[in-house]
Amino acid sequence: MESGGVLAGLHRNPTCHHLLRPPRAAVNNLLSSSSFTDKRHFSPLPLKFQKQSHFASYSCNCSINDGSAFQVASSASATAELANIDWDNIGFAVMPTDYMYSMKCSQDGNFSKGELQRFGNIELSPASGILNYGQGLFEGLKAYKRHDGNILLFRPEENALRMKMGAERICMPSPSVEQFVEAVKATVLANERWIPPPGKGSLYIRPLLMGSGAILGVAPAPEYTFLIYVSPVGNYFKEGMAPINLLIETEMHRATPGGTGGVKTIGNYAAVLKAQSAAKAKGYSDVLYLDSVNNRYLEEVSSCNVFIVKGNLIATPAIKGTILPGITRKSIIDVALSQGFQVEERQVSVDELLDADEVFCTGTAVVVSPVGSITHLGKRSVQSRKDAKNWPNHHLSTAGYIQRKRRCWLNERRGIRLFPCLLGRNYKRRDCSGGLDKKGRVHILQITLDGTYPNHPPSLSADVPYLFNLKWSINSRLKDVIQQFQKHLEKLQDFWNLMDDIDHSLLVSDLRYPQRALSHRQLNISNDSYIILSIDANDPTSLPEMRDKHFSENLAHVLDIQLHGPSSIQKTDPQTECGICYAQNLPIDDELGDKSGSGTDCTCENNSCSRAFHSICLEDWLRSITTTRQSFDVLFGNCPYCSDPIAVKMNTRK
Repeated sequence: MESGGVLAGLHRNPTCHHLLRPPRAAVNNLLSSSSFTDKRHFSPLPLKFQKQSHFASYSCNCSINDGSAFQVASSASATAELANIDWDNIGFAVMPTDYMYSMKCSQDGNFSKGELQRFGNIELSPASGILNYGQGLFEGLKAYKRHDGNILLFRPEENALRMKMGAERICMPSPSVEQFVEAVKATVLANERWIPPPGKGSLYIRPLLMGSGAILGVAPAPEYTFLIYVSPVGNYFKEGMAPINLLIETEMHRATPGGTGGVKTIGNYAAVLKAQSAAKAKGYSDVLYLDSVNNRYLEEVSSCNVFIVKGNLIATPAIKGTILPGITRKSIIDVALSQGFQVEERQVSVDELLDADEVFCTGTAVVVSPVGSITHLGKRSVQSRKDAKNWPNHHLSTAGYIQRKRRCWLNERRGIRLFPCLLGRNYKRRDCSGGLDKKGRVHILQITLDGTYPNHPPSLSADVPYLFNLKWSINSRLKDVIQQFQKHLEKLQDFWNLMDDIDHSLLVSDLRYPQRALSHRQLNISNDSYIILSIDANDPTSLPEMRDKHFSENLAHVLDIQLHGPSSIQKTDPQTECGICYAQNLPIDDELGDKSGSGTDCTCENNSCSRAFHSICLEDWLRSITTTRQSFDVLFGNCPYCSDPIAVKMNTRK
């Protein structure tokens, strides 16, 4: 699943506990609610306000009349208590959680104050508009948990806008964008313990807008209910991230021109169930629908949009009223354009589909899923690039490449518009980039953006002894920052070479986590004595020198003392066995190129770990972890053993 910093952040205050303390009125609303689920159906946490440690703090005041918003102030500890479920096998199905959100609205469009209720059944009149005439909409979005504890949302304001568009089409009032987003935030925070750990999945968020009032004649309902519930989920397709297999449906159609195919009404999805069920019974993943007029142009899959790739061209069916304007679809188009692909939104024929180099699907639930085969009129066509071996990830190729670039692009291009909407003017989002220097050392650059970006430069922090003077203009972008950072790293090579020399040749205290920003070292000279050695990062060789002497010998001569070498327990013999494949050497294989038969060539920098790896094995491992970041041709992630930061340059394979 995807994760990571593409998304809007729900930040917590790390200095205090996660405490649910609504004002007295909100407490009374929650405690007196009649919508609590029967305890036989699930086992939520008890609703207590004095000694809780795993809920968010919030208050409800979400009326469209007075313009006030649902105020969320989270105060969680760094690690929230997780629900007791098997996070490795959660699948994609409804799992009852603790709370849901509900807000009523009369026909005049005035929404009442929203409230959180225990998750459970709701009460509806048999004559309600949703049950009789299908007057209802829904949305789908996800929340992710990062390693630092932050909760991330993917562009929720886009879902709010799409719901407003759909509500207008079927004559319903809808919450404002602010009400929608604040309600989503409150629901997510109240159900935080159900957010899967990083890399294990996501919290699927389902907002519903429905005609809940009783109506007998065909007319808009007199009352509406806005509801949000959540459920932890894993991969949508049973194949996971493996390519899926699609069947082209030639007899049944999902939507017709002039209908409601372009909005997320509940009726659109009932129409796909028959064809989808028949396809899945035959072993297919899902159904790809054709247009209802010519029966030869692509529309969409049951629950996601479709893209084809031919060379550098990416094409997808145009939005013309019969296809849902997917939010992930929109992001993928933007990312592809930013990465130099030619993108066309137009009619795409079945013949083009079968001749494509690649096919992939996009959607909130499926994220980006590669297509492995297409079956049309009984003939199966396998989809795979002829040059797939040249791609970083063979079975994903373009789909995987765009998926990885999507996170970096959204950080720079979409985040500024989204984040102030979520968290207000004082919100600052942080992103990390980095690189390897000439010696393979890892350096992390933290970039903090606020609402003035790009008019004003971002704030920077990095693991360097001093920062460079950032050159910035209104036309500058984050890639310019990274380029300047890399030049700064080049200037500091002599400094770090010397510091590494000290670390390897002298007895340095507490070398478990050597920091690249430190320009001093504490050297042990006896059991109860030490000296602190400071190095000028701009002129690391400014210490007195002796001809033809090593630095440690020169230092011992200047100080006129004996300096001890590294402790025997601090550094062990280098490991030759790879910590991932457990072999000393890679197999002899032409596909491995110059790595064929080679030994371990990458080591964890944590001296208490020092685990060795084949760079190819480590690359494959990092690619399998959703929190791994890519900057240029370097992957940044965590050591499989000690979880310390580790990086590897991507290998070129034949």
